[in-house]
Amino acid sequence: MGRLPPRSAFRILVLMALWSQSASFAKAEPQLRLPDEIAAVGGQGTALGHSGTAALSDLGAIRLNPAMLYQQRSYDIGGGYYWPSTGRPFYKAGVIDGVTSQMVAGFEYTGFQDAPKARTADSELDSPVQKRVSVALAIPSQVFSLGLALHYVESQDPASDPSQVRELKGIALGAGLVAFVTESVRFGASVQNFNNRRIRNVAPTTYRAGLSWADRSGTIIVSGDLAQRDRSFPLELPRTPEDLSLVQDLGSYYEKPERMGYVGIQAKTFNMMKIFAAYGHTVQGPERTSASGGIGVFQKSFSFAYALSKNFPAQDELQSSLQLTVTMRM
Repeated sequence: MGRLPPRSAFRILVLMALWSQSASFAKAEPQLRLPDEIAAVGGQGTALGHSGTAALSDLGAIRLNPAMLYQQRSYDIGGGYYWPSTGRPFYKAGVIDGVTSQMVAGFEYTGFQDAPKARTADSELDSPVQKRVSVALAIPSQVFSLGLALHYVESQDPASDPSQVRELKGIALGAGLVAFVTESVRFGASVQNFNNRRIRNVAPTTYRAGLSWADRSGTIIVSGDLAQRDRSFPLELPRTPEDLSLVQDLGSYYEKPERMGYVGIQAKTFNMMKIFAAYGHTVQGPERTSASGGIGVFQKSFSFAYALSKNFPAQDELQSSLQLTVTMRM
């Protein structure tokens, strides 16, 4: 099979995202939007549309599926900088330790350079979060891997009165499982942010299940995911009086969790470059599509990647990120 030049392939990914930007809905169906930071999983997650329950084992696995950390048999230090479609840029930094013991541990910190701005009816959509800290552990065996995670959040309460903003601090838990179906096929399932009652609007409970297939050389990885996310209504509800009225009229249609299906692909070319692409579409709830892509250089001792995504057709800008990881093998 001929190899596609990386520059041409990345142009295709950009066109996919721009094409999705042109999608629009009838005015009778108001669009719910979530700040990008709430759903961002880190690592190469942006390039795969924040999916990859059985496909990603980098820092993105801490939130997607901590059981997938079992693959990292090195000491990785990494981080990423994110330019969301709206709101404050943010960054993620973390470490994965896969050499100290048979178990693999992960740590990630999410922060902002600026404090959240005062919320008004005309203010830009932004995450009210001030910081996140996550730790995860993968416990592998010969036929499966178990994962556990803990997520700490400090945030403004998006449900509070903007003139008297309350502060939130809380911990949510996560868990995951990866089963090795064959040498090439994996099944993964996870739950993120359960036991999150106090911080549910900034750490919504998300259930995921997915499959991945890889060829024997690891050149191509194809994945499929289903994800169900609880609503964060103080953040998601439309801001115009007309759309808000429509949401109230449709009632329970908007109260159900969002269910999305994703398909993604990772392909290695020229033995050092990787190309990512993903597409998502709702299977329950108000219709939404997403398109993502990325390209990067992946060597034994480091990786550097750029990704972009468009998670909501209503938004005007793309979300983008830069990721850098340094790998030490001991």
